[in-house]
Order: sequence, then structure tokens, then C-alpha cells
Amino acid sequence: MNPLQALRSPEHSLLCSPIGLQVVDSFLGTTPLTAYRAAVDVRVGNDWLETLLRPTRTPSGVLTLPGLGRRANPTTNPALQRYRLRIDANEYIADYRRALDGFEFLVPPYDDAHPPVIPPGNMRTLALHPSPNYSYPGAARVIHGRVVETSGQPVRDALLEFQGLDRAMTDERGEFAFGLRRAPASGQVTLDVYHDRTGRTQSFTLQIPAALQANQVLTLV
Repeated sequence: MNPLQALRSPEHSLLCSPIGLQVVDSFLGTTPLTAYRAAVDVRVGNDWLETLLRPTRTPSGVLTLPGLGRRANPTTNPALQRYRLRIDANEYIADYRRALDGFEFLVPPYDDAHPPVIPPGNMRTLALHPSPNYSYPGAARVIHGRVVETSGQPVRDALLEFQGLDRAMTDERGEFAFGLRRAPASGQVTLDVYHDRTGRTQSFTLQIPAALQANQVLTLV
């Protein structure tokens, strides 16, 4: 069922969700195998305030917020409200952290007589990338290391990528655990590092299998 589809209770009240986020483990391409927690903030002036809202997960792993945006007289108060959804997980880092602290979305008002017009960007896939704590399958080859500044300070929220396929992200310590699925058993592999928050991109060439046997320090300039 489309998570944005209108539902009606026995009292015939229109119930819609302004978002439908298909959450995916980017390494396995499946729904996440371990637990994660989702919180929702609302934008008030220049501040984000945490709400008591908790998303509903459909059986297929889609996050929805049924009823959010429902209000009296939406035609007299048509302003869209900005919210953001944050995911906290031990083994994952959400893709939105490349640039933002949460997945931001606009919520249109609606009532029974006026169904909401959902912004297209509210319905999408949200990738969760492996964190340094990710439990890779036993046969996986994993490169461990850190991304740092030239000063030695850690670089958090950097995306590491191999040939546009395998991905992982750095945590607050700049640490990562990068699983290789498609790389050769030996020879050179190139990891691309993207730090969207500062607009930097850099490629690092590593030697396999030596890179699997010692922590790597990747200095971003």
C-alpha cells in the first residue's frame, strides 16, 4: 500500500502521511537488519524543537507520519510547516548526514474536504550507510581507518565510496569500516571520499590485501 494513500477510520476521517521514507541498508540493499531509532523535530523560527512524534513503520520498512498536517480550516491557514526526521543507530549513519542533521520536509495542511498536496521529495528512499560498528557478514573484506584533517582533527559525516557502489560513512571520531564487495582480491583499489559539508572530494589509492590488515589514515586536504 502506498504510505501516502489516504486512510479513513470508521468515522470517515481522512488520515494521510506527509512522508514515505523507504529505509534501506546500503551495503545489503535490504531493510536494516539492526534496530534504529527515529525522532521528529519541528522548525520554530530559527530553532529545531524535538517533538513527541514517532514515525510508524509499515511491514515493508517505510516510515510514515499518519495525521501530521491535519488541522482545522487549512484553507484559511495554508502555510506549510517544516519538520525534520533524525535517525540514530549504532551500526548505521543516515545518508542525509552528508549535508544536514536530519531529513527535512514540508508538511502541507489538510482536512477531510481538502486532501494534502504532498511535495514530491517527501516520498523517497533513505539510505543508511555502515558505521564503524556495522556487523559485516563473516566473508566480507573490511577496510578500517579514519578520515582526518591535515591538523589531525577527525572529519565526521564523510562518505566513502568505491566505484559508485559500496559506501560507508565516518562517525564523530572520523572512523569508518568500509566493506568491499566488488573489489579484486588483490591489487589497487581507489576509495573516493566526499565531505559535502565543506565541498571537498578526494581519492585515495590503497593496496589490497595490505589495506585490510592495518588501520588506514586518510588525510583530507
